[in-house]
Amino acid sequence: YKKAIKTLDKFNKKVTKKLGADNDYLIQYKIQMAANSLASGFLADFTSRVAETIDLSIKKNGASTQEHASVLLDIAELYTIYGNYSIAESYILEAKSTLEKSDQLEDNLSAKIQLSTAKIYSGQGFYNKALDFIENIDQYFSSRAVSKETYVDSESGKLKTRKLDAKEVQDRLQD
Repeated sequence: YKKAIKTLDKFNKKVTKKLGADNDYLIQYKIQMAANSLASGFLADFTSRVAETIDLSIKKNGASTQEHASVLLDIAELYTIYGNYSIAESYILEAKSTLEKSDQLEDNLSAKIQLSTAKIYSGQGFYNKALDFIENIDQYFSSRAVSKETYVDSESGKLKTRKLDAKEVQDRLQD
């Protein structure tokens, strides 16, 4: 973990030098540092880094944006790994309510919320409930893992296939 932390610090130093102290990568840097603190067993550092990340996300993204909700979901994932399922669930519910209030709940974030919730139930031993959540999103994820997409042409009414560009395929596979 020392090498990972060293590499993250080096990355942060370079990005801060090029983009300034208030850049878009700082939030992800803090999430990765929190994950490293958790993996290293430094739990006091973990909770303080999570608090810093949330404060920075609210300052940078605003409290009612998709970006902030995504940060909350990432933090919920870390708490799930930590084994504190109640805090993880509270972050998931906060992200979901933020997205619903601002009417920004898209399919990918909804699927991520359901997957995170399934991980929580699985960790608590409620496997059937977790499988119910996974069954709800199974079709979404299987439809995203493609490199070509078929659609109906609005002008001719015929089926057409288009190849997705490399960036879109990468984004879909990371869901």
